[in-house]
Amino acid sequence: MRHFTLPNRSAAVALLSTVLVGCGTEANLRVQQSAPGIQAGFVEFPVWRLTPDQPFPYPDTFVGRLAGEGAKLEILVRAGSRDAVLSLDCYAIRLQPPFPVRPARASEWEAAVAGALPGKQNVYRKHGSTPSLEFRGRTYKWQGQFWRETSISPGGRWLVHYSHDDGDWTRIGRGTGPFARGTPAKGAAYFEAFDTTTGNRVLLARTRWSDELTSGAVEWIGARHLMLTVNTHLSFRQRCLFVAFP
Repeated sequence: MRHFTLPNRSAAVALLSTVLVGCGTEANLRVQQSAPGIQAGFVEFPVWRLTPDQPFPYPDTFVGRLAGEGAKLEILVRAGSRDAVLSLDCYAIRLQPPFPVRPARASEWEAAVAGALPGKQNVYRKHGSTPSLEFRGRTYKWQGQFWRETSISPGGRWLVHYSHDDGDWTRIGRGTGPFARGTPAKGAAYFEAFDTTTGNRVLLARTRWSDELTSGAVEWIGARHLMLTVNTHLSFRQRCLFVAFP
């Protein structure tokens, strides 16, 4: 696993394309914009299980707790579902690049109860034709044709849009008849982060839109750390892009 720190926007695009492809993401992730001070890297969780012999088939959320302090500060993470079932497995992410992941013991999870982290806030779009959403008096547009999700970090500093372009679910093209031209089976997906104190976009990541990205792809853990479940081939929520904001 590698990480990157962006010195300036002009040098960032070429660097990021090279580094992220080198990480081996089948999702073909590209970070196309990132402001100074934002750091990111892939985190990979080996397995999510319900019991020692039973895999967790469809986790749709993460639960995080803080542990340690200073240079040893970590986030303990377990996968979960909306009916409050949590994975047997727990992993610790060190909050310094390259964000290494290690298995964590159940005793570590229990000891971190006092540092439990608040969850994200969802923002709902009002019906209308304008591809934008208003939050705290500012309007935020999204990159894709279709809006999927908007969430706010705890405390309200960072806003993330998740949107995507159109794709062909039928895999037989938009036209009809023997000479119809095919179109891509799925379009592109976009993750855009904004600083709500200025209204400026500070992060744009693009990947292939897939069935696994249709919902719950954006997860905040605390006020400054974000996980994007971007992988389209490995089991859902095992390989994520971890983003640390200033």
